Amino acid sequence: MKWMMTLFAGLLSLRLAAQEEDVLRAALYLTGASAVEELDEEIVDRLEACRGRPVSVNAPARGLSAGLLSAYQVASLEDYRRRSGDIFSWRELELVDGFGPEVVLALRPFLSLSSQTLPGQVDTLRLSQAAVLRGGNRGYGGKYRIGSEHMEAACAWKGKAGTACVQHRARHGRWLAGDFNARFGQGLVQWSGFSLSGLPTLQAFSRRASGVTPSWSFTGTGTHRGVAWDGHRGRFDATAFVSVPGLKAWMETGRKDLSVQGGLHVGWTGRQGQGGATTVADRNGQKLSLEGRYGWKGVDLFGEAAWKIAGPAAILAGSRVPLGEGGRMAVQLRALPSRYTGKKYGEYAVALGGEYQAGRFITLAGRSGFGSAVRRMIATLTVDAALLPLPGLEPHRTQIKTVALWNWQVFPAWASVLRVTDRYRSYERRRTEGRWDLTWSDGRWSGRSRLHAVQCRDWGLLGYVEGGFQGDAWILWLRSTVFRADAWSSRIYCYERDVPGCFTVPAYYGRGIALSAYSSWKKRFRKARLRIDGRVSYMFRKEKPGQTGLQLQATWSH
Repeated sequence: MKWMMTLFAGLLSLRLAAQEEDVLRAALYLTGASAVEELDEEIVDRLEACRGRPVSVNAPARGLSAGLLSAYQVASLEDYRRRSGDIFSWRELELVDGFGPEVVLALRPFLSLSSQTLPGQVDTLRLSQAAVLRGGNRGYGGKYRIGSEHMEAACAWKGKAGTACVQHRARHGRWLAGDFNARFGQGLVQWSGFSLSGLPTLQAFSRRASGVTPSWSFTGTGTHRGVAWDGHRGRFDATAFVSVPGLKAWMETGRKDLSVQGGLHVGWTGRQGQGGATTVADRNGQKLSLEGRYGWKGVDLFGEAAWKIAGPAAILAGSRVPLGEGGRMAVQLRALPSRYTGKKYGEYAVALGGEYQAGRFITLAGRSGFGSAVRRMIATLTVDAALLPLPGLEPHRTQIKTVALWNWQVFPAWASVLRVTDRYRSYERRRTEGRWDLTWSDGRWSGRSRLHAVQCRDWGLLGYVEGGFQGDAWILWLRSTVFRADAWSSRIYCYERDVPGCFTVPAYYGRGIALSAYSSWKKRFRKARLRIDGRVSYMFRKEKPGQTGLQLQATWSH
C-alpha cells in the first residue's frame, strides 16, 4: 500500500479538465441526478453533440431545442421573440420566463445566440459536418452528421448496432424519420430512453418532458424506430408518431418480433403553467393521459392521470415548495395498479424530500460560467416508501429508499461531498452504502479522491485517486483504483472517464486494482477542428488474469 499512498499524494496535485466536467455538471442539473453513476450514455452523448454544435435560441422551430429545454422554456422563448424579437445577449435570455442566471449558465455551453436578423449573419443554409471514428478492444464504431438550420441527417454505428435519423425543420413544425425518443408528461403513458431509477434530489421528483427528439447514440437503447411530426401554433402544439417496436432488433440480430405503435400528443403552454393530453396505442391496448404543471411564487405543482382503455387508472402527482430562506421541500404520490403497468405487482408510494442551503456563495478557484459560484453548504434528504401488492394470498412487498447528500465547499479550491443511501426491500437483503469524495482545483490542475463502502450480503470497498491537467490543446487524466467486493450483491458502480460519447460505469467486484490514463489533443484548422482522444486501462483481479483496455477516437468537424 506504500506505492498507493505515494500515488495518492502525487495525483492530488493534478487538475480536472473543466470543459469535460461542464457536460457532466449540466447533465446532472438537467436530469435531477445526484451522481454521474445515475446517468446513461444517451443524455451525455446528446450534450457532447450540442457542445460541438450549439443550438440557437433564435431557431425558427420549436423542436430544435428539444432535449435541452423543457416544453415551457421553449414556449416561453417563442412568446418572448414574438413580442420583443430575437435574443442577442445572455443577459436578455436570463429575463425570459423559465430561465434565470443559474439556468443560463448551465445551458450556455450548448446554446448559441446566432440569428438570421443580425447584420452580416452567415447564411443559415450553410452546411456543417462532423465525423467520429472509434476503435479499440471493445469494438469499432463511427458517427457522421451533416446539416443546416433546416435540414439535418446523422447516423451512428458500433458493430451491428446503431442509429440513424433525418429531420427537417420548418417555421411551425418539423418531421423526422429514423430513431427517436418520445417523452411526454410524467411518463405514465410514454417515456422512452433514459430515466432515473429513484429520487435522489428534489429536482428528480418531476420529469422534464422533451417531446420527440432524434437519437444518434451508438446503441440507441430504448429508442423508437419510425416517423414523427410535431408542430405548433401560438401557445398550442401537437406531436404524432408511428414506430415499429422490434424493427431495430430485427435489423441488428435477425430476431423477428414486429408490431406497430402509434401516439398523439396535444399541449398548451401559458406563462405560469402548461397542460396536455397524450394517447398511445400498441398491441397491448390503448392508454390516455392528462397532465399539467403550474408554478406560482416559487411553488411548483405537477401531475399526470392515465387510463388504460376499459381498464384501471394510474396517478402521479407532486409539488415543490420553498421553505423560508435557503429551504425547499418536495412531495410525490404514485398509484400504479398492476393491471395498468402489466407487471405482477402494483406500486403505491409516497416520497418526501427536503433541501437546505446555508452560508454565503463562494466563487470557485479558477472557474467561470455554470457552477463557478456555489453555496458553502447544501444538504438534501429524500425518502421514497412504496407498497408493492401481489395478487392472491401472496404477502405484499415493501420498499424504502433513502438518500442523504451533504455538499460542503470548504475553501474556494477544496470541496467535500458525502452521500449515504439505504435500500430496504422486504423480499431481499438490505443494501446500504456510503461514499465520500474530496476534490481540489485551482483552475488548471486538480485532483479527486473517493472512499466508497457497501454493505449487503457482504462488504464491498473501493477507493480511488485521480487527477488531470487541461491546457489550451492538451487534456490528461490519470486514475488509480483499489477495490474489494467478494459478493456480487456488494458490487460497486463507479464512473470511469472515457472518450467522448462512450459513457462507462463499470461494476467493480472481486479483489484487485485498476489503472487508467486518458488524454485528448485538439487543433483548429481555419473553419475545421480536429480532436483525438485516447484511453488505456489495466485491471487486475485476484480471481482472473489482468485485463487491458484501449480506446482511440478521432473527431473532425467543419
